[in-house]
This record gives sequence, C-alpha cells and structure tokens, in this order.
Amino acid sequence: MRGRSRCAQTRRCAPSPGLRSLSSGRPLQAGPVGNPTSPRAAGKGNRIFSKPDRVKQDNDAIVAAFRERLKKVAGFNFVPEPLPMKNTNNAVIYYLFLASAKPVAEKIIEEIFSKYR
Repeated sequence: MRGRSRCAQTRRCAPSPGLRSLSSGRPLQAGPVGNPTSPRAAGKGNRIFSKPDRVKQDNDAIVAAFRERLKKVAGFNFVPEPLPMKNTNNAVIYYLFLASAKPVAEKIIEEIFSKYR
C-alpha cells in the first residue's frame, strides 16, 4: 500500500476534535494575531478580516518614491527619470531604472532613453 498514510492503511484513526500542536499534541488555542503591543494592534482587537491600512498610489508617486530611495538609501548620486516600458496596447508594464555613482553614466543613459521617449 504505497503512497497511503499509515492512518488510511489501518483505519484506526479517530477524527481529531480540533487543531493540535505537532510537537506536544496539546490543543491549539486562538490568540491575538501579530504583535499585540504594536500601535496597529492597540485597541483594535483582531485585525484578520479588517481592511488594510494601505492607500493605493498612482504610478508616478511610486516611481518618484523608488527614485528617491535609490538616491538616499542605495547611495546612487545620479538617477535619471526611468523609461516606461510599454506593451502593444501602450500600457506601462514596468519602468526601467538605471542608477550610477558617476555623472558620465547619467549622460549616456539620458542619450539612450531620449531615443525611446
């Protein structure tokens, strides 16, 4: 009886009354989700089925934020405007970012990008 669990082979398994811990076999109890001391959890109770706190941003805001992150966090001094890559329906699929620590690279990138804008 290959491929079947021992439980299915012997038919001696009783259905479990609830979820049990794999290590100790004790019943699992529902508790708070996430860090109960975080500011998000404070006073809000269980947030499993609540709406997320995210706000939808347009592409321009995301591009500007990522460009700033390349400059400030990654430390690139020269980050030209990215080139939007579009499909045959003229919809933006992704943005091509190029970043450099040298000013010469920015000039080269701008020259190449200008052909496709």
